[in-house]
Amino acid sequence: MGERPSRWAQADVIRLLLLTGCRKSEILTLRWSEVDGDMLRLAKAKTGPHTVWLSEAAQAVIARQSRTGSAFVFPSPRGPARPPSRNLGLWCRAQQKAGIEDVRLHDLQHTVAS
Repeated sequence: MGERPSRWAQADVIRLLLLTGCRKSEILTLRWSEVDGDMLRLAKAKTGPHTVWLSEAAQAVIARQSRTGSAFVFPSPRGPARPPSRNLGLWCRAQQKAGIEDVRLHDLQHTVAS
């Protein structure tokens, strides 16, 4: 459909934020070593190490990521040795199209259990 591969990854980052309630930095720096079946074992979370249980939908998002030899589930398009940029341009585009410019990615943490 003409979309760049990085937009697919950005969309999956946003999906995981919606499905898990994790912080943006936790998903952007998520390593394959932290993925353990139906859970994430986050070692360097802001509030300390913790476990995040994954729904089937969240597991499917992770399962469709390519294992390209990078330690990161979402490696940077500029090089697999680092995580992607914190700037998710796709989120900005979605905000504008939906008319929800006042909704931040951080706000998604509060909708996961709603």
